[in-house]
Amino acid sequence: MFRWQGHPVGIARTEVELARHFLNDVSPQSRTFCITHRKQRQILEISDEQVRNRLNEIDAGNGSGSSSAPNKAGLIKKLLKGLKQFVGQTISRLFPTTSKQLKATLRESYSSIRVLRTVLIHEIRSYIRKPPSFGFKSSTLGAGDTYVALGLDWDDKDERLIWPLKKQGVRIARFCYDLIPVNEPQFVPPGNLQVMDAYFAELMWNSDILFCISEFTATAVKDYCERMTLPLPQTKVVYLGQEITRTEPSSVTSSKVAKDKFFLSVGTLEPRKNYELLYFVWRILRKKLGNECPILVIVGRPGWNVDNLLYKIKCDPKVCDYIQIHSNVSDEKLHELYLGSTAVLVPSFCEGWGLPAAEAASLGKVVVYSNASALPEATQGFGLPLDPDDPKAWSEAILKLLDDSSWHKELENKTRTGFHIRSWKEFAGSVARELLVLT
Repeated sequence: MFRWQGHPVGIARTEVELARHFLNDVSPQSRTFCITHRKQRQILEISDEQVRNRLNEIDAGNGSGSSSAPNKAGLIKKLLKGLKQFVGQTISRLFPTTSKQLKATLRESYSSIRVLRTVLIHEIRSYIRKPPSFGFKSSTLGAGDTYVALGLDWDDKDERLIWPLKKQGVRIARFCYDLIPVNEPQFVPPGNLQVMDAYFAELMWNSDILFCISEFTATAVKDYCERMTLPLPQTKVVYLGQEITRTEPSSVTSSKVAKDKFFLSVGTLEPRKNYELLYFVWRILRKKLGNECPILVIVGRPGWNVDNLLYKIKCDPKVCDYIQIHSNVSDEKLHELYLGSTAVLVPSFCEGWGLPAAEAASLGKVVVYSNASALPEATQGFGLPLDPDDPKAWSEAILKLLDDSSWHKELENKTRTGFHIRSWKEFAGSVARELLVLT
């Protein structure tokens, strides 16, 4: 959480909430916070005050941390974009009669440049990141201690530091959010596959207990270990919290969304989130509803391999005024958007859990979600499960939600009365209880 940029979501959100629980509810004599310094190959201790200050920064909306990587990554984006423009302009000047044919030939090269940009940005963020600019002292771990790691391990942890701890009698507790990189490699950024293959193998070897965030993920872990003939750690399913900061509805929703009715989708823009489906669904809705088409509000930061989709959304005259994208939205504003939405759409191809779906259901909203992976588990079966490859089914469901208010209200009431809300405190407490049993 010290290296995370912007408002914490996903794994970073889990790390923040567990750190908050152990800081406030667990005696300092029973735990110590630490961070891995890969360059120095050390596990370094962090004081309670440093953790508390960082949590206060995050709560205040300052999630920038200490890393300068995103600025440098942004510079790489500009440089590569400039390179593309330079190549095109040079071809036009040197070969005026054949420039169109040459540019067509180079389009595949432009695609390669986009892939190269993605890889470079990932590597920069991995290696330029620095620990916070305050003093550390080495953490002393020995037999009988438990080392708990739950962050973005493949970026920040050095597995060569963990195996010696295990041999010294330190119990190793880790988190596994999903096995998408090995089971669905088409949704992994280029250059990451070998890193992730090695990471998951080492994760299984090094862990005494592996916390999985869904039964779907726990089953995937068991299948993976059997397939790869790896030792299976003790696995425990711990469900994430769903509550977000509660506020009364205010003018934020109406000021950000131009029409009374809008649909909401939350999550990083990347291929596995399947926003491409929603783009085609909104083209269908515009054709059927014209100017009465509702707005689609997407809350999420652009990730990898979405340049073409963002270009289409921006330039398509049919939908450009009906799809909005907002990044770094606070919990308070997100809560208002959840409450104000007609329904929440989660079309992902694969998820280890599906926190936006669970958050929306906890607020009694209708969730239209992909029937794949862990999403039926996250929604507890409430809402509308649909095929993530069927835009026609999604557009028909949305049209029915708009046209049939009694059906819409019935779905909301079922979710509101039947969905079990788990707090982040409940999640952290379940982790703590399992750790006590481990000791």
